[in-house]
Amino acid sequence: MVESEEEKRRRWREADNQPYLPGYTYGDFQKLTRHQKLREWQKLTQRATSYLGYWKTCDVSACRGFLSEKQYSDEPR
Repeated sequence: MVESEEEKRRRWREADNQPYLPGYTYGDFQKLTRHQKLREWQKLTQRATSYLGYWKTCDVSACRGFLSEKQYSDEPR
């Protein structure tokens, strides 16, 4: 059965309203800039990685958990 345009729009709205990260729906998260998205992911994973001790092997000089603007502009490692 072929979907109508109304049904397609309803399905997209429904998908955009699904919870994605704490405080964000999928649609809200997709509207963020690249830097904002990375910061939200870092906030989400910071506790788990700290608990596991990844901060001990951090090669960033001031390992504070969030990337600086210079680190954003560097090539990914």
